[in-house]
Amino acid sequence: MRLAVGRKFSIAVTIFAALILIIFNISLWYQYTQLKNFLETRISEEIESLAKSTANRLDPYILKDIISGEYLLEDYSDLVNQLNEVSDAGSLLSLDVFDINGRNLLEQPESGHEEEILNLTEFTSAQAGITGTTPLFRSDSLYLLTAFVPVFDLNDSVVAILRAEAGYAVFQTIDDFKRNIIVVSMGSVIFMILILIFFVMVNRRLISAQHALLRASAISSMGEMAATIAHEIRNPLGIIKNSAERIKRKHGAESDDPVFEFISDEVDRLNAVVAGYLDFAHPVKNKQEEFCIREMIETLVEQTRTDFQESHVGITAVYGSDEGDFRIVADRFSIRQALLNLMLNARDAQPNGGQLDIEVTGTGKSGTREIQIVMADQGAGISAGVIDRVFDPFFTTREKGSGLGLYVVKSVIEAHSGTISIKPGDNGGAVVTVILPAKG
Repeated sequence: MRLAVGRKFSIAVTIFAALILIIFNISLWYQYTQLKNFLETRISEEIESLAKSTANRLDPYILKDIISGEYLLEDYSDLVNQLNEVSDAGSLLSLDVFDINGRNLLEQPESGHEEEILNLTEFTSAQAGITGTTPLFRSDSLYLLTAFVPVFDLNDSVVAILRAEAGYAVFQTIDDFKRNIIVVSMGSVIFMILILIFFVMVNRRLISAQHALLRASAISSMGEMAATIAHEIRNPLGIIKNSAERIKRKHGAESDDPVFEFISDEVDRLNAVVAGYLDFAHPVKNKQEEFCIREMIETLVEQTRTDFQESHVGITAVYGSDEGDFRIVADRFSIRQALLNLMLNARDAQPNGGQLDIEVTGTGKSGTREIQIVMADQGAGISAGVIDRVFDPFFTTREKGSGLGLYVVKSVIEAHSGTISIKPGDNGGAVVTVILPAKG
């Protein structure tokens, strides 16, 4: 329950942090947009106001004379000076006057140069008597804004068009602000991703820990139940076996009828199952002593050879070159039972005969050496659907199996800081690999 609450809290913290970062980034972009729009609107209004006031002060009759080519040089000079004064006072890039056909009146016709109007939409608007202002656009290091204002005569007819062009470096600062926002936003995204990855990893560990806790609790409960059942069954089994042996001595001492053996054999089988339950219920014994794993395996091979031969299963064991590598410090009885269990499982997996090959090698460097024990049989193998469950308690594919053997083996190996794994063999069968730390 606490793990579930902790997981919910982690998710809530992640969502809260993400929302804070999102709101922070949205506020930055909103401020940038508002500031840019405000400056653009303010500058556009200022340039339009300056251009309109200048257009209102221009003499339409002098402009008509200049357009017709019949003008006084003094009038032309006054116009140029007037426009230059306004341009300097308003810090404009340029201030020009065009006729309605787009000819710049400040350029002499004999110069042979005719300026091209780039902002036709705004110029056309001014031809119709409506002020037109271009959107802000960037040119090199400046942001430019151009206004086209009509110049009217006394009859409200458009005589000429005034063009005022201004450049502003202040928007470079706005661009710097935008770049900083982009950097902050990217950093925020990376930070959110890192936070997400962190909490995903934490949640996975929490979920794994929760599952492990539930599994351990379930196994503990099953162990207590199994121990109770085993103790309740073991005593009656002893009575049944003793009674069966007495019946055999009294009524079947000279009989070859196998019926007299059935009861004892089945009692022995049930007793083995009960012993498995008790091993499952009790913690692994850990009486540490130093011994040679090679000698243990050689003894087990010899002790089980006859039994394997009766099952038509061959058994061989090969070892690495250095016997000193095969010494370990562990609980001798627990390790022996675990290895014997694996060998008997390999025998039972080959009911029609086969072969069990055992290979023992030393791996690793001095101080971190390990002993690797590989057992490969020629049985039916393990399907992909059950390979992840073979070490689960009470899981078995055999009709008379208790499902506790491999679980107990795994518990023993892990209690000695070792590992055990199982996989299908290359040519069928199963391959079990046990790794135990060697004596340092």
